[in-house]
Amino acid sequence: TAQCAKPDQKPSCPPGQSCPLQNPNPGATLTSPFGPRWGRLHAGIDYSTGGAARILAAEDGIVKEYAPVGGSCGGIISIKHPSRNLETRYLHMQRLLVTAGQQVKRGQQIGVEGNQKPGICSGPGIHLHYEIYPGGGGAVNPLSYKHSPPIR
Repeated sequence: TAQCAKPDQKPSCPPGQSCPLQNPNPGATLTSPFGPRWGRLHAGIDYSTGGAARILAAEDGIVKEYAPVGGSCGGIISIKHPSRNLETRYLHMQRLLVTAGQQVKRGQQIGVEGNQKPGICSGPGIHLHYEIYPGGGGAVNPLSYKHSPPIR
């Protein structure tokens, strides 16, 4: 059985096998699923701890997109993960702790959950909106990927 690294260590999976992604918002509860909503695709999942939780990078990568905290929607971070040929996006953060072009490690804190005005653009309550884009394609349900700890 492949042993996956702890969040502060480099993954140690054998070639051809992959470890689960780091759950970016451990301890959070799923509040909104992937799929059609309000006449368009809700391209990720929403899940919340109900407070200002630490948001973690799902895997080693490079910060591709960075939209600073401001307005009502909070900050946005997009991370490219070349080793997995995918990109992850994290939206509605009240604080960002990385910048564009920065290399990040799996489990590294990249921000803090929450936006300034929940309900204006991100539905009720503080939460993280989390998206996964494999191979440069369209968004897929993050729940189709294994995460450690599991997303619930």
